[in-house]
Amino acid sequence: MREDIIPVINLKKKFNMKEWEVQENSRIIIINIDNRQIGIVVDDASEVVNLHQKYIDDSPDIAMNIDEKYIMGIGRMDEEVIILLDLTELLFIGEKNVN
Repeated sequence: MREDIIPVINLKKKFNMKEWEVQENSRIIIINIDNRQIGIVVDDASEVVNLHQKYIDDSPDIAMNIDEKYIMGIGRMDEEVIILLDLTELLFIGEKNVN
């Protein structure tokens, strides 16, 4: 990654949310979609977890400002509920094909 130029997407802008400045806990998560590396800016990331399929439910109708097509499901881990985003849907075709 040190030699590669990786496009970075601000998800707050994508979801028309209030802009924010980079904070101490802000992170860029590098994802691989269609063999291309893309960075997404997040407010915070504390750990990476692997959820078994049995702990993932279909996404219910949620009254949120996020389009339902972006939500893959709801994960359950101990007492926590995790909204699982469909990263392939998050990106427009033009963003997927960045060189």
